Amino acid sequence: MLRRGAASHRADKPKHFYPIFVNPVTATIEGVGEPLGLDEDRSTVAVPENLVAVWPMRTDGSEGRWQLKRETFISALEEGTAKLGSYNKKQDRWAINYLNAGIKDEIKSGAILVKGKDEKGALILKRVENKLVEPKSVWNQVSHNASEYGTTLLNGIIGSDRFSYPKSLYAVKDTVGLFVADKPNALIIDFFAGSGTTLHAVNLLNAEDGGHRRCICVTNNEVSADEAKKFTVDGFRQGDPEWEERGIARYVTWPRTKCSIEGIDVNGNLLKGNYLGSDTPMADGFKANAIFCELTYESAWPIRLDRAFDAIAPILWMQAGCRGPIIRRIGKSYLTTDYYGVLFDYNQASKFCEKVKGTPSIKTVYVVTDDQRRYSNMCKRLPNTEVHRLYETYLKTFEICGEGGLD
Repeated sequence: MLRRGAASHRADKPKHFYPIFVNPVTATIEGVGEPLGLDEDRSTVAVPENLVAVWPMRTDGSEGRWQLKRETFISALEEGTAKLGSYNKKQDRWAINYLNAGIKDEIKSGAILVKGKDEKGALILKRVENKLVEPKSVWNQVSHNASEYGTTLLNGIIGSDRFSYPKSLYAVKDTVGLFVADKPNALIIDFFAGSGTTLHAVNLLNAEDGGHRRCICVTNNEVSADEAKKFTVDGFRQGDPEWEERGIARYVTWPRTKCSIEGIDVNGNLLKGNYLGSDTPMADGFKANAIFCELTYESAWPIRLDRAFDAIAPILWMQAGCRGPIIRRIGKSYLTTDYYGVLFDYNQASKFCEKVKGTPSIKTVYVVTDDQRRYSNMCKRLPNTEVHRLYETYLKTFEICGEGGLD
């Protein structure tokens, strides 16, 4: 904001010569002083405790002037079009930045998009262009601080001492966003989930741009090494309720997921503060659904006898896209949602096909049959739908042959 070139001296516009008070510790602008008359010495200005005064000084050491007068600069701070820039240690001076008229015109025209505000109130801008820019290999942003936006944020949701060194929510959001910004229906899979930052970040991305991205987090339910020793001394073993309830899946990942969606902490209190770059309170939560699925092992015979459909129902739901409710067996000949269907009784195949064809959003169906001809016929009757056969495929995958071991 330092005026350069013609008419850049203090005497040219005295009302543009005033101090800006900066907190060097927090790197924030804490106040703006009054303009000085030409006969007033800047050294006589009282600087608030713990702050420094930033003056429009020229590189030759003479007094210059700011681009904006005091009232205009204060308005720019409030609207996010002015901010504190970087500190030059060699010259012992702070830069003051602002958006000029040309940039504001590009914002009005839509050439530059306003993505929100950062943690200090400055606008976050993105230029609209087709050219792709390779991201830098080293990121240094305040929002990526793992202490403040990883540990402190997580502690505010599930309490302290539950998980060590979570990543910054915003670092993960920015990373994932590089790949799915233009894919609003993407499926993100975290095969080694910890505290659930990835799923939280996906929900935040969806909230920002109205996307419907899905996220699957896969984790075990291990306890820490210290807890495992303590539980063992106390006579507990893995599988005991006392042990399992302190595992990472049940004690960290799932509580964070539920609480962040519902906008509350583990004690039921509303979450405090807003998400960075947004005026939306964390207490508003997300318009999202989540389900906790636990991997277990099922015997082949209950599956073959059609007595364990509910056990594999979540798998079918995930394969069909993780949308809408999960279909459970409730004695019906067939069941459908807006996204997939299951035919339990082939005698009702005609009605089932009519229902599926009448619901264009259904893209996946499952047919419970051991008859290859019936399955093939269903594929012909629903040519635009992905048809899967239950339970033959499931059983063949895990079938144990008499002498050949696993087939």
